Amino acid sequence: MMSYGKPMLVTDAGSLAELPAECAIAVRPGDDEVEEIREALLRLSQSAELRRKIGAAAQAHVREHRTWEQAAGDYHRFLEQLS
Repeated sequence: MMSYGKPMLVTDAGSLAELPAECAIAVRPGDDEVEEIREALLRLSQSAELRRKIGAAAQAHVREHRTWEQAAGDYHRFLEQLS
């Protein structure tokens, strides 16, 4: 979704917590999770500018940090660790 410039909600945990704040809306898991999702969706639905801003930042992040060469290198390193 990020490479298409679409804003998205992510769980603020694991590897997704490492995304820059401007690239996605991070929702903390826990008791207030559903409310945070509702509020984030309302904000996105009410602001074309917010959707554009997050989408553009996400797209730029993917372009800079997730090239095919980087992905291939990641897979190669992972497979080497298995052997």
